[in-house]
Amino acid sequence: MMSKKCINYSSSFKAKAAFAAVRQEKTISQLSFQFHVYPNLICKMKVLLLDNLDNMEILFRDGRKKKPKDDVDVNDLYFKIGRLEMENDFFKKILPKFMGRFWLSLKYEDTYLKRYDNITEL
Repeated sequence: MMSKKCINYSSSFKAKAAFAAVRQEKTISQLSFQFHVYPNLICKMKVLLLDNLDNMEILFRDGRKKKPKDDVDVNDLYFKIGRLEMENDFFKKILPKFMGRFWLSLKYEDTYLKRYDNITEL
């Protein structure tokens, strides 16, 4: 059994269907036959239109994701990548030495700076 693909309708299509439903010149079943959608979808579009008349831009936006603009400077991105690679290499070299010293200092602190009443607590 194959599943149906979800259809993203354009904002102009949603607006046409919603305004036709608001006009009430045809019934919902006639509109669903005209627009080739289920009646509950037309009812949802009508309710959205009536509830959100002040934000029409948000109401009928496309379900598709918009492509990012290409106004990003590629040289800046390469510069950032290079800087991050240098920092990553630096930390790969320094971190093992630092962690070794850190663990030694913890061991020193644990054994020499704490007071133990007897050897079994150590």
